[in-house]
Amino acid sequence: MWNNIAVRLFWLMLGAVLGALLGVFLGEPVKEYRRERMAQQKVPQQTLEEAARYRAQFTDIDLNKASEDYQSLIKKAAALRTQAYWGLSKTYADWATIRYWRGLSRGDYPDRAVGLALKASADAPTSVETGIALAYAYESEEAEQPDKPASRAKVRELLASHTSDHDVRYLDGLVKGQNPMLINWSLEIYPMCAS
Repeated sequence: MWNNIAVRLFWLMLGAVLGALLGVFLGEPVKEYRRERMAQQKVPQQTLEEAARYRAQFTDIDLNKASEDYQSLIKKAAALRTQAYWGLSKTYADWATIRYWRGLSRGDYPDRAVGLALKASADAPTSVETGIALAYAYESEEAEQPDKPASRAKVRELLASHTSDHDVRYLDGLVKGQNPMLINWSLEIYPMCAS
């Protein structure tokens, strides 16, 4: 009788140990797989909004996350492709601008920004967002030029009909040579005043 109980206890303990080991070794990969599946099932509109929030942080890590989100939308969400072009174009323009402010090479970010803005322009040529994406792209391309002719022309065109748009007012300040941090601060303090 005692022998039978000992054998049962042995198998019960062995089962518990093996179960714990399987839980440790398989538990995390299964959790990670579930997280990835949930991320894949995320609504494209949520991804677009998340990418915009990442872009607004102005850090390399967040710009990279925004870039990945926009690129995934371009591949899988045809209905939001133009919006993803706008966002990715502005992300690359921001990256170029930030690198310029840091004294680093802007790399090919301005070229990428212009290329994506032009793709958006082919899809939605009259959209104000296309104009804004083009203005950001031109500004990043002309960062070293004090007169910024293409940026200035695009911003003037946008100001003619969209004076209250935050992005347009921000770009207006940039092409006038104002400090970007002060532009953002003044737009937050005085949101309805033109810069």
